[in-house]
Amino acid sequence: LLLRGLRAWRCRSRWRRLGERGDAQALLRAWRDAVARGDPDARTLRGWVRAQRCAGAAIGDPGLAPLVEAEEARRYAR
Repeated sequence: LLLRGLRAWRCRSRWRRLGERGDAQALLRAWRDAVARGDPDARTLRGWVRAQRCAGAAIGDPGLAPLVEAEEARRYAR
């Protein structure tokens, strides 16, 4: 039980740090790796981020939303 809690904390910490740093490149690398593995949640970046879990709970890090929005604007804006 303690080990599971530690793993969940570490998982959430990794996502939180990624959002705090604003590291869009690391987020894109992780997403592209998921696409390459054939992850069905990885059809879109936004969908993939929403599907990510730490110990069964959604990551829900608000710092990731601006990264996702900026990348979508960069990719899909005219």
